Amino acid sequence: MLIKNINCWDVRERSYFMTDLRVSGGKIEKIGRRQPVYQDTEMYDLNGKYAYPAFIDSHMHVIALGESLTNQILNSVNSEEKLRHIILDSDEEVVVLTGWNEETLGFTPDREYLDSVVDTKPVILIRRCYHSAVVNSAAIREYQLDKYDGVDGSEVTKGYVRESVLSYLESKSPEKDIKKLNKYLNKAAASLKSWGITTVHSDDYRSVSFEDFNRFGIDNREIRIAEKINPGNFDGFTDFMSNKKDFFRKHTDFWNVNAIKLFMDGSLGAKTALLSEHYEGEKDNFGVCTLDQTELKNMIRISEKNGISVMVHCIGDQALENCIKAFEGNIENGNPCRHRLIHVQMASEKQLKRIKKLNLYLSIQPVFYDSDINTAKKNLGQERLEKIGYPFGKMNDMGIEISFSTDSPIESINPFENLASAMRFMPLEDAFHHYTFSGARAEGSESCKGRIAEGYLADLFVTSEDIFGMSSSEIKNVKPQRVLFNGLWFL
Repeated sequence: MLIKNINCWDVRERSYFMTDLRVSGGKIEKIGRRQPVYQDTEMYDLNGKYAYPAFIDSHMHVIALGESLTNQILNSVNSEEKLRHIILDSDEEVVVLTGWNEETLGFTPDREYLDSVVDTKPVILIRRCYHSAVVNSAAIREYQLDKYDGVDGSEVTKGYVRESVLSYLESKSPEKDIKKLNKYLNKAAASLKSWGITTVHSDDYRSVSFEDFNRFGIDNREIRIAEKINPGNFDGFTDFMSNKKDFFRKHTDFWNVNAIKLFMDGSLGAKTALLSEHYEGEKDNFGVCTLDQTELKNMIRISEKNGISVMVHCIGDQALENCIKAFEGNIENGNPCRHRLIHVQMASEKQLKRIKKLNLYLSIQPVFYDSDINTAKKNLGQERLEKIGYPFGKMNDMGIEISFSTDSPIESINPFENLASAMRFMPLEDAFHHYTFSGARAEGSESCKGRIAEGYLADLFVTSEDIFGMSSSEIKNVKPQRVLFNGLWFL
């Protein structure tokens, strides 16, 4: 394929260059004008349109995204009446619905409310953050949840379950078979590529047999996936490292696994993010610590020895402190394994300096600011929010290794909305770099992804207008006109 007259964005020089691209074997073979045309060459003249390296979403859940695009979710449900109808319309033996948010919904459902809707079968409504849920009495009886009252802040008498109790509930759900996995993958991949996203760093090893998960990854050709394994706890980690360590070495151009995913805390919305000072108006609530610091240190040491990256979910400032202390003294200088912290929505300047010294990579979601700001103000208070909340601009100014993501399906996969949010904290050119080349660096693939350059994978998207001349209100409405994935036009 020869693509002529295309205005390509150089993420290093941060400027455009007009050129022709020769694409072969899924890669960019040659860049330059006046290239020879052979008999079997497909020709495309883009007449000066703009081309950009494809986006890399550095933290999301591709199977959960496909599931949310296939099944009923509660993201936009905005009344008690609508929620009631959705629950009653379900013919499942166990009703599991995800995505509700008390601010959109207009109220917080509880056990009493769910019992008034359905009392004959279990109902489980998982909040949009996936760190808390509300259940009815039938679910409490079915899964014997009474004994978990008080665990991780769960209030079973009111129907609220959080963190490890919700994980226990999720472990009781039926496993997804390979047919269902592929169905969700195809749905998610088509949507991702339509937005110019061709690589995702995902976290999918839940309610899936290891054999099906392995087949799913090795057979995938729909989207490029850098997968993380969530072992659940230290025992699960040691089992994986003892019996399935070779799994981390398997990879194709569409699939690689070289990371462990762990959780240090929960979410701000569920009030389970681990804070150094209590939640506003709740003097006894500092959130939930979901991982022992000593166990984290041991997992880091073992992973470091085996060249495996450790990625830790941390949102609260105390969760961040626990993570930094666990990494300090336990990783090589320069962080060659590219260990990473995910979210980091609260951080002091001193903590950011220690992150910089360790060269820890961060995966952040600028769009969280827009979706969480009201909840954050309520739970943290204005003074604390202004002091340490959402320090994305400081991270960028300090040169910390950050990459962008959406945590989809928690947020929309739309990268242009995320870029618009990021413009509150940094120049668009920096934000775009974090959404492309930085994502490649985070997974160690910067030699083949994240740029339009010779020898790089032929993944890019095309627009008719220069996105770098747009305001934040304009850029959030952009949609790619064409998308090239693995050297073939998707759009």
